[in-house]
Amino acid sequence: MIAEKLRIQIGDNKNVFLTIEKAEEFNQRINFLSDEKSILEDEYFKMRSKYRSNQLIMDEAVAKSENYQELLDTLQRSKQSELSDRLIALSEKLQSMRLGEMRATRELKEVKEKNDYFARLLRTSTETVKNLEERVAEFESRMNKREEEFRRADNERMKRFFNARYDDFTPQRPQSAEPANPFSNSRV
Repeated sequence: MIAEKLRIQIGDNKNVFLTIEKAEEFNQRINFLSDEKSILEDEYFKMRSKYRSNQLIMDEAVAKSENYQELLDTLQRSKQSELSDRLIALSEKLQSMRLGEMRATRELKEVKEKNDYFARLLRTSTETVKNLEERVAEFESRMNKREEEFRRADNERMKRFFNARYDDFTPQRPQSAEPANPFSNSRV
């Protein structure tokens, strides 16, 4: 809901130059929302992990209960001790296999969710870096254009300054056609 308000405000201000303060305010809001989202996602994954471990404990208890009920029924029907011992060993193996399968399934789901989360996080970070690089390139381009404008204006200013200063300047030529020889002894 806050993000939608920000989009509406940004959309309303598309044709208006944003002040630095307004841009900083938007940046602070976006950073705050990103931090809150990360915290909530971390809490979500912690709760999912606790939920899975509690579900595993519950499944284990249900499996044990079913196993013991089957054993009780079997023992009540048959009186042979050898058969019951064998049946107990087989049911314990079956129970441990079921529990192992349940654990593996839950762990697989958890790993997949974590991978999806990290992939989204990486994609978001990559997009953020790309956007920042584009903004830096844009600002560098603007700065280079400004520097070029200032350089041209300074060159024009210097050209006008020197032209105005030396407009009346005319170089004086020597009066004789021969250059004066500083080593000659003749004095004229």
